[in-house]
Amino acid sequence: MTPQIVQKTGSLDFGEEFPIDEACVLCGEVITNPICIDCLEREMEDWLMDKKPGKISLIRDITKSLKAYTHDVTRCIICGRNMNVCAHCYVKELLELIKSSRLMKEFLTQFNYDLDYSMI
Repeated sequence: MTPQIVQKTGSLDFGEEFPIDEACVLCGEVITNPICIDCLEREMEDWLMDKKPGKISLIRDITKSLKAYTHDVTRCIICGRNMNVCAHCYVKELLELIKSSRLMKEFLTQFNYDLDYSMI
């Protein structure tokens, strides 16, 4: 599944337009929790190491595919690297890997970036 780049402007819930330069390249929303996919990947790898290490290579593949976007939006508050995908979209992409697993509830507890618990 290849994510698509969003339109040139996005809008917040209250209708305000904002430039794409401030928005996640996947969802078009302003990145309000600037933690890059590399930092999130490391955290998820640590979590999965004890639970389901076979999924780690799949997480790395998703991270690699999302790095193809070269439009930088902001900097990560942990490592300082440029980033362009919000934590919500990244975790949502990874949720597809966990969806059939009994680990889903724990995953959503550990990495909940405004995800819907009804997905459990």
